[in-house]
Amino acid sequence: IASNFIALFGACLAEDDPARPQSGIATMYTESHRDALREAIASGVLRVSYDGRTVEYRSFADLRAALRVVEAALDPCRRTVRQIRTYADKGL
Repeated sequence: IASNFIALFGACLAEDDPARPQSGIATMYTESHRDALREAIASGVLRVSYDGRTVEYRSFADLRAALRVVEAALDPCRRTVRQIRTYADKGL
């Protein structure tokens, strides 16, 4: 599965992207994973249960990182849009 994932979406994911599965590792995320992570973040808990499994994260940073990985795996071609605004003043 991982090799099919990379073959289909290899152009969308950088080599160092944490959402890109390593060779030999088959990771399948579902919307229930994403929803459970979002619910845990919204309710302020570090323990997440989905599909009969329970995971306890060390911090909210870890929880948010897990959510980013799951969201990237579910929609690998989605990119975050960033705006950079510059301001210049001649000092007059």
